[in-house]
Amino acid sequence: MNKDTDERDLLRLLSGMTRLMQGCPEESDILNVAWWYLPVMFRNYDGQLHLPDSPTGIQSTSLQWGPGTVFPLLPDPDFCPAQRKGTIVMAGDQDCPGCIRTGDWGCCVPMPFHDQSMGMLRLVQNAGKEKSLIKNKDRILGLVSVVAESLTLAIDNLRRNHLLEKASLRDPLTGLFNRRYLDDCISQTMSRAKRFEQEFGLILFDVDFFKQFNDQWGHVAGDEALKAIGKFLLKNLREGDVPCRIGGEEFLVVLHDCNYEDALIKADELRRGICQFALKSASGQRMGLTISAGVATYPVHGDNFKKLYSRADRELYKVKKINRNQIPKCNE
Repeated sequence: MNKDTDERDLLRLLSGMTRLMQGCPEESDILNVAWWYLPVMFRNYDGQLHLPDSPTGIQSTSLQWGPGTVFPLLPDPDFCPAQRKGTIVMAGDQDCPGCIRTGDWGCCVPMPFHDQSMGMLRLVQNAGKEKSLIKNKDRILGLVSVVAESLTLAIDNLRRNHLLEKASLRDPLTGLFNRRYLDDCISQTMSRAKRFEQEFGLILFDVDFFKQFNDQWGHVAGDEALKAIGKFLLKNLREGDVPCRIGGEEFLVVLHDCNYEDALIKADELRRGICQFALKSASGQRMGLTISAGVATYPVHGDNFKKLYSRADRELYKVKKINRNQIPKCNE
């Protein structure tokens, strides 16, 4: 194969890889695309692609190809010049910690983006290849740099899209789902319950005397109280249950595969847990917080969301009229 044909093939491969990565819905799909393309594009080299594996920035191998190379794990970013400086480091460079076999031609190519590291590409010439291949090092370095940039952009775009999607479905203050998500969730929950003849429950609750709480302690304290409720719900519900903030100090929890009695028990667990919050004001005073709740279950109290919500709302109003810090009685 002559040089011009080889160049055309590389450009075709790079274009195809970039196009496929842009359409990937998950990072694992981007890795799958890279798995198909990188060993072909760098067929005379052993290589590894690393992606961040923890919030600390320490990285682990995500993808490896080639017959003979086992790379050591990347060092801490503070001790890796490629990661620290965001520039290509060649094997044998004076400040390189020695990730590449001594005496081999190779390079570490970082994938920096703004102030974070997306990962790292590392190449080492195959042990069985002639050293004349090193003459193409400038061409290889140019190609691997473009590949690293394409991977960086694909991963960053995917993460940004996920963040935007998450932001559109969650309440920014509490981290709970919002009304938009609830509308989709309840439709799916209703369909599944009908299909499998299952029950599910709703717990509707709000914070007692929340206006007075804000007046006494301030709106910052009120926001902190709502955040605490959000964290509590996320920690104390089953996987599959759906906690939502539907407005102000009002919350709704969807309990999958749950009858009325069990929904009442869960509502009381939430009430008692929130009563025990150790919230303190700026001056160190304890800020008491209580909730009142209404409960409804499908299909006992209705065959659609409007009926279920109305039932739960009536129960909530009833217990608040009698007293606060309450849930309905089982026989009501």
